[in-house]
Amino acid sequence: MGTVQTSLIFLPGALFLCLLLYILIKFLYKVWWTPIRVQQALRSQGIKGRSYRFLYGSTKEILNMRKESFSKPMNLTHHIFPRIHPHIHTWINAYGKNFMYWYGPRAHLVVTETELVKEIMNNRDKSYPKADTEGFRKKLLGDGLVTTEGEKWAKLRKLANHAFHAESLKNMTPAMISSAEMMLERWKQQEGKEIEVFEEFRLLTSEVISRTAFGSSYLEGQDIFDMFRKLSIIISRNAFKVRIPFLSWLLKSGDDIESEKLEQGIRDSIIRIIAKKEKSMNGEVGNFGVDFLGLLVKANHDADEGNHVTVQDVVDECKTFYIAGHETTTSLLAWTVLLLAIYTDWQEKARQEVLDLFGKEPPNSDGISRLKTMNMIINETLRLYPPVVSLLRKVKCETKLGNFNLPANINLVMPTLSIHHDIQIWGEDAQLFKPEKFSEGVAKATNNNPAVFLPFGLGPRSCVGLNFATNEAKIGLTMMLQRYAFTLSPAYIHSPIVILTVRPQHGIQSKNRDSAIILIEYFPFKKHLPDFALSSHPPKGRIFKNGDDVESDKLAKGIRDLILDIIQKREEKMTGKVDSYGSDFLGLLLKAHHDVPENYKITLEDIVDECKTFYGAGQGTTAVLLSWIVFLLALNTDWQDKVRQEVLKVLGKERPNSEGIARLKTMNMVVNETLRLYPPASNLTKKVQRKVKLGKLVLPANMNVYIPIMALHHDPKIWGNDAHLFNPERFSEGVNKATNNSPASYIPFSMGPRTCVGLNFAINEAKITLAMILQRYKFTLSPNHIHSPTQMLLVRPGRGVRITLHSLQHYVGMSFFYWNGPTAELVVTEPELIKEILYNRDKWYPKPEVETYFRKLVGDGLVASEGEKWAMLRKLSNHAFHGESLKVSAL
Repeated sequence: MGTVQTSLIFLPGALFLCLLLYILIKFLYKVWWTPIRVQQALRSQGIKGRSYRFLYGSTKEILNMRKESFSKPMNLTHHIFPRIHPHIHTWINAYGKNFMYWYGPRAHLVVTETELVKEIMNNRDKSYPKADTEGFRKKLLGDGLVTTEGEKWAKLRKLANHAFHAESLKNMTPAMISSAEMMLERWKQQEGKEIEVFEEFRLLTSEVISRTAFGSSYLEGQDIFDMFRKLSIIISRNAFKVRIPFLSWLLKSGDDIESEKLEQGIRDSIIRIIAKKEKSMNGEVGNFGVDFLGLLVKANHDADEGNHVTVQDVVDECKTFYIAGHETTTSLLAWTVLLLAIYTDWQEKARQEVLDLFGKEPPNSDGISRLKTMNMIINETLRLYPPVVSLLRKVKCETKLGNFNLPANINLVMPTLSIHHDIQIWGEDAQLFKPEKFSEGVAKATNNNPAVFLPFGLGPRSCVGLNFATNEAKIGLTMMLQRYAFTLSPAYIHSPIVILTVRPQHGIQSKNRDSAIILIEYFPFKKHLPDFALSSHPPKGRIFKNGDDVESDKLAKGIRDLILDIIQKREEKMTGKVDSYGSDFLGLLLKAHHDVPENYKITLEDIVDECKTFYGAGQGTTAVLLSWIVFLLALNTDWQDKVRQEVLKVLGKERPNSEGIARLKTMNMVVNETLRLYPPASNLTKKVQRKVKLGKLVLPANMNVYIPIMALHHDPKIWGNDAHLFNPERFSEGVNKATNNSPASYIPFSMGPRTCVGLNFAINEAKITLAMILQRYKFTLSPNHIHSPTQMLLVRPGRGVRITLHSLQHYVGMSFFYWNGPTAELVVTEPELIKEILYNRDKWYPKPEVETYFRKLVGDGLVASEGEKWAMLRKLSNHAFHGESLKVSAL
């Protein structure tokens, strides 16, 4: 009896150990034995690739490559394959067209030989089903048309084919036009302004799929789209992260919990839409409508098992088409507009074709099918920027592919992007935008090999919404081209990424210009406001100080102490004579400090503040001016050559001299044009001292007047249609001629009595430096340069200007106001009013008070002071920087 009891006691423990052993063996079989066996089978056939690493496979390498690739923007080229698929790009070069890597313990065979791709995608022997959809992606797509297989897929495909056949697409055209009109109506408020078109197209395509497939609107389905977007980001965030078997079922991450909530929220929202559709029944079988949702609901109510689909099938299909119905077209429209904004010659060709076919009338189905040039552009866009960058299939059972014998349960990856950018298929210009490739159709462009152009897949599983997406894109583009011309914003950063589809990471900023008028250019107003104008805070006083207050106090004191040291050193050089301080600016300041007549005397604090002013302005202005000149000449090498030729003709290889510098006419033109496009200060601010009449406006006292220099300098009404372009020729007859004798149109250094006293100093310094650079070097813009103008007191390149050296051996009306905290700021852009303010003949427009951090920087020197003190300091500065002094400085 004791033996039996003992056995019964140990039996559960033994069973538990056996279970653990079974789990361990199964685990090791999956994550070690099977991968090693598959690796040997593939390598024995000459397939090279990454060696399997326990549990994680190649994913850590891939994640590191992707992190490095996506950490910075790329140059504005269309060779996006190395950025989007850095691992595949690297390993194709190392291992050849077909190679293997590991997603955890599962082998992935990358196939880029087009004959093998064709065999896989046509899948005649049913050996290559869709790869298993798991984890977060399963929550997003469910078991709908994109992911399912077998009879269920055939049933759902039949429904989708019926919903999106040619006649149905014709019936959808009015809804597509109406949705595009809604978007363009919004754009009327943005004419001439910068628009982020990716977001605009997301709203457009969401509205279209809502209307055409679900009989609703974007607003009704907005929550669904928002939840889809959040779930898409979770999928992207977790790409190539291996989920450890068993452990991931027990321990849930924040993304697991969030994705489950989103999945349930999406399901509940779709169920409500289905219920609403069912309530529209009036007792007739066919009354659900002929849209996609209507067909699904009808199939759900169909008693015939061959046609019946479950409620969950309806939900999963709605998920699929909500996602695919707007993601694909959004991506296509965004990249097409980017390309047309860059290649304006093709934009004009497409517009001419649209106007020839439709004039100003809305597009129609018959005309859409005749848009040959637009077809070429769309196909080339899909080649360079395919929505889906790779296709995934699974090997169902051991099978033969070409000369390879493939083991079961490995995945096959066909990188669309690699095939679309392959120079062996598309020629040496494979990475260039060349729509003429498709001038004789896709078959001719691909040399009758359908496996080289796969934007929507291939074979029986090709995208059912192909024609829907391209029709929608054509209608949207047609209606845009009828109304607008567009150029790419200088603020655009080229950073393609993948979040389900290929999209621009930072959006696409395009500038719309009304085609009916002349082309309007606009530099967005807010981007050129100083930070303190955008976020004003009431003064905190001296009791509560934040970190910046404390730090700025330290810096202000440190600057003051250093300047006092410089002053002391100069004074120690005194020999008792009045002129012993020197004739430079500091010497004149010291002389005025020690001068006996009281009306000329300045305090020691005045000297410190003036030194602050000229240390800051004396180097900052010229540094940014030189940076932007070099940037523009590196971009426009024809002008670089013209300026160099002039320098060599006037100065030869000798050092510059004052007389020669004064004769550099071409350089003058370049400097002036640089100052127009990139003025050092983006705005001027004046204070209204008392109630005054300005033009037809009556201004109350104690408000500020804001003059946006950047807006004036880029205004096409002043500078013409090419206001945003670098064209030094406009200054060929001088500034007066360029501005049509309106000095307030061009104010890089302000105007009137408060014009920058160092204007000639800064320009002379820039000319001398530039002349000496051009005598020695040619330079081009580095591929690593990132164009990101920013404002830190002055408009400067946020990430520097990177060059390669080659040795020679619309704003809101003309006048408007906004609030800088409790102070009104009136923005004035009318040149005549600007002239009146800046000349300030009645002394009604003094400089506004300089406060907080800026006062700590410049003190109460020439830039900030007013009245007699300013007049005294200005007189000193004029003397320090007059013509003869500049000649001495040049030497």
